[in-house]
Amino acid sequence: MTSIASLCSHPPDRSRVHWHVPAGRMGNCSDLRLNAGQHVAMMDPICRTLFGATLVLVPVPTTTGFCGVRTIAGFSLRGGIALHFDAEEVVFAQTGTLLYVPGPAGPQARHRILSYRESRRLLSLICARESKRQPASRTDPTCIAPETTEE
Repeated sequence: MTSIASLCSHPPDRSRVHWHVPAGRMGNCSDLRLNAGQHVAMMDPICRTLFGATLVLVPVPTTTGFCGVRTIAGFSLRGGIALHFDAEEVVFAQTGTLLYVPGPAGPQARHRILSYRESRRLLSLICARESKRQPASRTDPTCIAPETTEE
């Protein structure tokens, strides 16, 4: 287990846009709000197939539209708790969401950070697989449909 190097109050987040992740959509037990600078870690067999890695980092803005993730404006975080580690870490948040926490030197990216295009491809494939497992979600407009080509 990695120990926390420091734990401190975080100043208010004055970002104009945040991302709302509905409960249960990314392993989170309740609604979650993320900001543009964060990365969600994805561990899925599809990651290994596409990128040769068991865990990849997806920038939060690329998740817009993925299974109900949406942007929200006018939300202001009054303050929070900042975790700091001696090196970068991936931590659990809200039960099962994996979030990337950069180390003191900033993002060193021991894990691959996906581009917008790579992230959307990964998320589309994961959502397509999940909709096959749960046929009712095929009609769910909050889930990205896999890209198809009509002939």
